[in-house]
Amino acid sequence: MMIKMDDYRTPSPYESIYKYCAPKGYHWFCHNDDFGSVIWGGYDLGNYPYRLVKIEKDEENMDNTTNSNNINDNG
Repeated sequence: MMIKMDDYRTPSPYESIYKYCAPKGYHWFCHNDDFGSVIWGGYDLGNYPYRLVKIEKDEENMDNTTNSNNINDNG
């Protein structure tokens, strides 16, 4: 899917840094790496092959958080 990065660019409080938000249910991918729903970068990201990939329903609802205090808790 060919996308225009201009459609997703929003300014940030940091000079020359922009926030690119994917639509709900999508993540940014580049070279088969998942960058999540938000990427940060300069004004022109046209040289990078970012693409939007729809998140599968099961993956979207998965809770990947882990309570690190209870990982080795045997009691």
